[in-house]
Amino acid sequence: MRSKDQILLENLYSEMALTNLKKIGKWDDAKNRHGYDKPSIGILTSPSGLKKLEDTFNRIGNWDFNLYFLKDTNAWKESERGVVDANYLRATLGLEAGKDFPAPENNQITVIFTNNKAAEKVSLTPWTIAHRIGHSFAATFRRQSNGGSLSYNTKEISKILKQILSCYGIKDDSAGLMFSSEYYMRDFYQKIGKFRSARMGQLIRPAEFYHEAFAYWLLHDGELDFNEEPPQYLASTNKKAWGNETGSIYRLNDEDDARQYIDQLKYALDERFHTMIGAHMGKISIM
Repeated sequence: MRSKDQILLENLYSEMALTNLKKIGKWDDAKNRHGYDKPSIGILTSPSGLKKLEDTFNRIGNWDFNLYFLKDTNAWKESERGVVDANYLRATLGLEAGKDFPAPENNQITVIFTNNKAAEKVSLTPWTIAHRIGHSFAATFRRQSNGGSLSYNTKEISKILKQILSCYGIKDDSAGLMFSSEYYMRDFYQKIGKFRSARMGQLIRPAEFYHEAFAYWLLHDGELDFNEEPPQYLASTNKKAWGNETGSIYRLNDEDDARQYIDQLKYALDERFHTMIGAHMGKISIM
């Protein structure tokens, strides 16, 4: 039987969703994109596009989001900043909480998008927005000394990755293995990830795995899932000659340990993402 506190908590979560979704600035200016690509402008000015975005974020029960899309002269120059205070927001974007948009409550997460000018030129679908929120939140911690409250978690993930690689006979003592650019790390991420970029082998940079995993976790309401079985091998490169792989192949030599370490990675990422979310409750971030 559920306790009174459990019922109250469930009711609170059921009320949390996308509180505010608003376009701010020069969205009627058809001549100037102000940092947004044409497909994204189409999505954000389309009733069906906004409805899809609203429906997707309304399915998130555990956190309450305010999403604002600013289209204005020079606003696009300020991006991926993370948490900002009222003075910074006023000085850089000319916006004021409580005037241009509602001031966030303590249980709300507010993100202001200023552009969509990423190198990959992916339009602002709900998935891309969730991915970019991860970028914004990560930027908050990068500005803190030694990564702030994520520092310990970063070290733990690097340790887990080192143990995973050892199951393939790979010895990698690199500092900050979590952000390694080695192809075998990218190959590992693409083989365990369930999101589209992993399945299609389209992770451009290994570190993008963490933003994609955050998007998956967020849009699945705090649930992260990997492919059940560890990869049977990892490749050192994706280059081929006459259709054949040219690099080394590292075969799995300890399946049980690999499975255990991958579970540990999932739990460490869950902890990381909860920390990222918690640090942005009641605050305003710029993406």
